[in-house]
Amino acid sequence: MPKDQYMCQLCANHGIFNQPKKGHKQKCPYKTCECNLCALNTKRRTLDQIERQLKNTSGPADFDPHQKGSSSYAGLTINKNMETPSTSKI
Repeated sequence: MPKDQYMCQLCANHGIFNQPKKGHKQKCPYKTCECNLCALNTKRRTLDQIERQLKNTSGPADFDPHQKGSSSYAGLTINKNMETPSTSKI
């Protein structure tokens, strides 16, 4: 049984459901579209890429979700010890 072909999601957002993805990237008429659905696909692709990079760079032994202090995610640093208005000392 042959594997199903992947279809272009940007074209599918605009009603063209039978456009194969292979060899279509450079000639897709919607590759620069900024509508809500295409923007959502672009954000999803970016997040998937970041997730793959994190998975490849840090193994399970390196990652501790309960680690105290600051953590870095895709170049963004989040300080977990920041005081909020409700916990700040007067």
